[in-house]
Amino acid sequence: MLGALIGEWLPDPTQFGLDYALVAMFVGLLYLQLIGDKSKSLKNRLLAMLTVAVMLILLMRFVSPEMAILISTFCGCFMGIVMDRDV
Repeated sequence: MLGALIGEWLPDPTQFGLDYALVAMFVGLLYLQLIGDKSKSLKNRLLAMLTVAVMLILLMRFVSPEMAILISTFCGCFMGIVMDRDV
């Protein structure tokens, strides 16, 4: 909630480089996730990422971009949970 309130005060986030900072933060989180947990196989990780990518491409044709990102992320999480239970 505090972040939303502070974000309202910024007239143009691109002026401060915040558009790049958000992408860089998620790339850093992905990198830490990939190197941090060695119990998951590379195949499972790639399958979850592929699920997100394919679902995003397909859903962008039918729903808004925001909804496509949300649904594809949930599908990737679901795929990760299903693969984790099979191991």
